[in-house]
Amino acid sequence: MEKSDRLAGYSELISRVRENHQSIDNVSECITLAIDSCIEDGILSSFLEENKMGVIGMILEEYSFEEQVERVQKNAYLDGQIDILVSLISKGVLSIEEAASLANISEEEMRDHLSE
Repeated sequence: MEKSDRLAGYSELISRVRENHQSIDNVSECITLAIDSCIEDGILSSFLEENKMGVIGMILEEYSFEEQVERVQKNAYLDGQIDILVSLISKGVLSIEEAASLANISEEEMRDHLSE
């Protein structure tokens, strides 16, 4: 029972961090606010009071890793889109201007992709 209470508390903490992050860009601030609100609400309060700095550090590491993975995935997705647009340009389906507009990049950047 104790493990499931801890897990539920940790899940609530992470949920509050994510909720805060929707309106606050500073991840450290989001974590601190979430920890403080959990303490106020009696969620993992003694643990969080004793280990606040360690918990902040641990969650910051998790967030940094998750954000890095998301950036890599987004870049891979965008690279795939640009590859498709380059293909459509070379087939004469799109102009450089149209493709650049669709990719939300400059025509010069699109030309750079064409020459790769």
